[in-house]
Amino acid sequence: MFVTLVSTEKQLAAVVRLRYDSQVEIATEQQTLSGLLSQIYRPVMTPMEFTLANHQLNGYRAFGITWELMLTEER
Repeated sequence: MFVTLVSTEKQLAAVVRLRYDSQVEIATEQQTLSGLLSQIYRPVMTPMEFTLANHQLNGYRAFGITWELMLTEER
């Protein structure tokens, strides 16, 4: 499973998961960030599409948004 950790102002603000069944899950308590991430990530994506969506987050660095990609085992 791919996991993108999204930070705002150097604090973890959201977790976006791409599961092995291609489902995308967005977990955040910030409504504004949730709306932004919902525009970038679709509910179902291929790994390549997920990677391209992560790349789009680079455009938000000026607003204090950064990200880090991790690969984990789904349990």
